[in-house]
Amino acid sequence: MNIWSKIKAFFSRNKVKNQWKAGKNQPQRWIGTDLEEQLDFQAERLANFSALSSQNSWLTKRVIDVAARSVIGTGIKPLENEELRKAFATKTLDATGDSNFYSMQRLILREYYRFGHSFLVRQSRSPLKMTVVSPQKLDRTKGNNGIEYTQMGRAVAYWFLQGPGKPSKRVPRKDVAHFLIKMFAGQKQGLPPLAQCLNKIEQLENYDESVLERHVLINALTGFVKSDPLSDAGELFGLDGDNSPDNQRLQEIRPGTLNYLSDGQDVSFPDIALPNYQQSGFADHLKRTVAAVSGYTYENLTQDYSNVNFSSARMGKIQETETVREIQDEFIIQVLEEVDAWFREDETKTLNYLDPSQVWVVPNRPVIDPMKDQQAKAHAIRNGFTDRDTIVMQLSGRKAEEVDAATASIIQREEGLGIVLDTNPKKVSAAGNPNPQTENEE
Repeated sequence: MNIWSKIKAFFSRNKVKNQWKAGKNQPQRWIGTDLEEQLDFQAERLANFSALSSQNSWLTKRVIDVAARSVIGTGIKPLENEELRKAFATKTLDATGDSNFYSMQRLILREYYRFGHSFLVRQSRSPLKMTVVSPQKLDRTKGNNGIEYTQMGRAVAYWFLQGPGKPSKRVPRKDVAHFLIKMFAGQKQGLPPLAQCLNKIEQLENYDESVLERHVLINALTGFVKSDPLSDAGELFGLDGDNSPDNQRLQEIRPGTLNYLSDGQDVSFPDIALPNYQQSGFADHLKRTVAAVSGYTYENLTQDYSNVNFSSARMGKIQETETVREIQDEFIIQVLEEVDAWFREDETKTLNYLDPSQVWVVPNRPVIDPMKDQQAKAHAIRNGFTDRDTIVMQLSGRKAEEVDAATASIIQREEGLGIVLDTNPKKVSAAGNPNPQTENEE
């Protein structure tokens, strides 16, 4: 790099600093179009501000909770590999031994919403042990904010802090699953999903606190006594400096008492205006803005269903489902497929499948009209749009073979006891009537 290139880079970096100089604790609006350069410079600051918001704001925490329950829920499960599915349900894969892998999935997503990205690091190969690492553990003095890249922009290694007084550790890319949903081409650092509305969330918190403080002041009845120290009233209230028991100031008002006013005495109370509840639309507007940015419905975030009907609730749920599916696809590609590859490399495991492709089943989302949803799934199976095994896994979290075996065992037990229920299609039709074909066979 020649001297002119260095001077140009120096002033370009100072320009980025000046664009963000106005706000000490808050992120400001983006200025310019070089988002990659600005994000590289402000990645840690944005992540810290987003993390503080998740700790202090109920709305930010609610967004994170809704995201974890909607995207991960009870866990995204492998369909084909029985051994992998059993390992996911136990604590064997967690290096700390604290939780199963489904809990780790939720933690990865929560860290992503707090910091804009998250890491799953393989601690040992055989047996396979993993741990979730916070982006705050990145040693930003190494590489590009803690990450080494090739000239083509591919990550090759990550530097993680090991503790006070210890040097950071370089972890190769093959041992790290980096969950990062890119918002623009060339993005290398995490951008919190709520970065565009963090200021509005803080404004909402300030508004709620100001309304609460006003109510506290209104309910605190406080009087102010004004009197002339040279008058009889001043002597009555002890303003002449005499604090003897017979000459004490009147300092409180009790129910059922009569207090006399003397010449020169005046008792006044502050006139604090009641909160203008018509301004609640301002708070609702901020909440709807956060809902729009997050991709989750206002009703889901606030638990306020007072102004929603069936049609609007259904449309909002459809849009929310699209957001959830997009994040699930990225999570499967960036995290779960990496874990599946690590599991194959574990020499202590006995793999019972050879197909390198893995089918992942996401949790079933609750529906507004369960009856119509069940009918739609049945029609999709009959028309060949999907298969019964996938639907069974989504609804029950178990393989179709397990459900079929349990159903056969239940029907055999009922027939042995002479019990006839609607769940036995050999005895009862779908309409709830006795099956005539079965009666003729008998």
